[in-house]
Amino acid sequence: MRFLATIAGVTVVAQFGIAPGRQAQQALRPARSIVDSVSVTEFGITEVDQLAIAAGRYLWLSGPRQGIAVIDLHSGVGTPVGRAGAGPGEYRVVSQVFGCEVAGGWVDDQLQRVTWLAPDGRGVPETRQLPAGILSRAGTRSAWCQGDSLWIAVERQGSPRAGTRVDSLDVLLFHRATLDVDTVATFQGAERRLRSKGALRTSLRRPYVSAPLLVRQGGRMIAVGRSTDSLWILGSSPLRGVRVTNARPAPLFAPSHQAVVRDSIVRWYEAEMEAMRYEPELRREFRTLIDELLREMELPEKLPLVRMASPGPPGRGDLLVVENEYPGSRQTCLSSLSLTGQLNRFLCRTWPDRTVGAVRASADGVWLAQWNDGGAWVLRIRR
Repeated sequence: MRFLATIAGVTVVAQFGIAPGRQAQQALRPARSIVDSVSVTEFGITEVDQLAIAAGRYLWLSGPRQGIAVIDLHSGVGTPVGRAGAGPGEYRVVSQVFGCEVAGGWVDDQLQRVTWLAPDGRGVPETRQLPAGILSRAGTRSAWCQGDSLWIAVERQGSPRAGTRVDSLDVLLFHRATLDVDTVATFQGAERRLRSKGALRTSLRRPYVSAPLLVRQGGRMIAVGRSTDSLWILGSSPLRGVRVTNARPAPLFAPSHQAVVRDSIVRWYEAEMEAMRYEPELRREFRTLIDELLREMELPEKLPLVRMASPGPPGRGDLLVVENEYPGSRQTCLSSLSLTGQLNRFLCRTWPDRTVGAVRASADGVWLAQWNDGGAWVLRIRR
């Protein structure tokens, strides 16, 4: 491993390769519909938070600690890919799926390796072990192809400072042929407040303070700062941030919105304590810690603009963005984001009973990953 440079709080290092293996052949199964919606529940995926398109035709998808499925967008046929395990073509944790022009694949943080397959998910897998230490105290947040190499964004835990932990996002470039790894940039990531009382220890992430999103579009790698409403084009020298601007005023974060955020945090911790079957005395002590953290928690005066970002439609240079909405809102607003920082909204939809977990543009529309208690699917909005 070798360090190349550090630019304005951004650092450089990177490269790797692949080994042949065998994959169990799995029969293709038709999806329920190829018009506007494709169910993925039949593949054992109940919450889809990752979408990628390989060869412009095959939609790769996965969910947190779940499996992988590939859908042919031309025919509507879908199939599961890989299986749990540690052998070739298997995974312990699907950290990120990615799509390339001639391949698709996934990063597995637990096995610390990358696997490539044919764009349709079939064939003999090629696997490469990541260099030791790359994923130490870290997790993969995104992965994008560049020729025979792979960009990977890794969020790494920081060291606590006076009750606060500030994580970082390392942007790495893995060279498949040489096995080298270049650290191209390092950005500030999430911020957490830490608190302990006796044997109890917990942390609370500051809402809306998140690591940038890494997106590859038009041959360039772009880092979109969600907390800072800015973007950077990597590879340019010197590296300069561009402010994201919006024709509409940024939504103000009123006291009522702050109350919704605090209530949702309390409900989440209560559900965790119930799932872990905490004793009454332990619950009281834990609630005291959470109350202290909530009193210290800072919320923004204005809502940051970008919630998700992905490549825009093929042949265009802009990004596809899902905007942040007020806490408790079930509205999803889609916008285009130019590389000069201009955000332009083109669609808003309200789904009271659905969660939107990921978005990806294809040649004929926008695909949104959605789920509720009744199942999970990808929905196409034609443009």
